[in-house]
Amino acid sequence: MFEQRRQPLLPRKMFYVRFARGASIGLLIILGSLVTGLAGYHWFERIPWLDAFVNAAMILSGMGPVAQLQTSAGKLFGGCYQRASIDHERWGDLCAGLPSVPAQISRRSSGEGPREQKVVTAREPWRSSVPRPQALRHTSPQIAFD
Repeated sequence: MFEQRRQPLLPRKMFYVRFARGASIGLLIILGSLVTGLAGYHWFERIPWLDAFVNAAMILSGMGPVAQLQTSAGKLFGGCYQRASIDHERWGDLCAGLPSVPAQISRRSSGEGPREQKVVTAREPWRSSVPRPQALRHTSPQIAFD
């Protein structure tokens, strides 16, 4: 799904397209969860729309319900919704592509940029096909004595 460490980075435009696609999928999952909770609390618990929204939003944020649940159907729905909201929150983060963002930022800020592929010849099988970044190369410290 994402580039491996030794593969070249995507161009910025393609990275932004992939990130926007994942973010929109994550947003749709979260909005769908919010609408499900809103409708469920309104119909099963017979609470006003605004209070149902607050309950659904608080559960999705991990804070817990605000209104006390009175009916058996509302309690059953609330338990299932709370359990499902934990899974939706994780899926929303994963679909948004958040695991790829730190890798893209660190690789671009270190000056690596898109990596060039180097052809390994038969004479040099020990060499890596990807050059090491400058920061990882061994340098001896410069010590100045006054």
